[in-house]
Amino acid sequence: MNTKSLIKWSLAAVVFYSSSSYAEQFNFPGHNCSSPTNIYRTNGSVVNTFTTKTLTYWCPITSTSSSNRLSSVSIVVKDETSAGNVSCSLYSYSSTGGSRLINKKTSTSGKGTYTLTYTGITGYTNGSYSIACVLPKSSGATQSAILNYRVVTN
Repeated sequence: MNTKSLIKWSLAAVVFYSSSSYAEQFNFPGHNCSSPTNIYRTNGSVVNTFTTKTLTYWCPITSTSSSNRLSSVSIVVKDETSAGNVSCSLYSYSSTGGSRLINKKTSTSGKGTYTLTYTGITGYTNGSYSIACVLPKSSGATQSAILNYRVVTN
């Protein structure tokens, strides 16, 4: 094989490899999340309207990636109450029913909008994922919320 042909085939291999292994990004509104207790959706987000109890919202993670591997997950939450912090946990589920907590993140003290990011994610092979967020009770008109979340696959 001459040098020209070798270079041509090498470039073709690089182009094929590059096009077959890329990251995909999926963005979801907060109102994708649900709670068995109460679902209050507003402006594309979910909020806890209860003044007496915390609520857990479950956010499904769907992907069209054939590898079903996650590179990163980020969830944007709004912590608007002094009753407690917003905490979110990323879970992986096996195809046979097992589950694994991958990581838990919590908003820092104080009111504000926070992005909780998970990286280095190792889940079950051929499994699925979800995020569970605990929203603290509201303080009258101030309510914590899940605004949106982003999933990057590889």
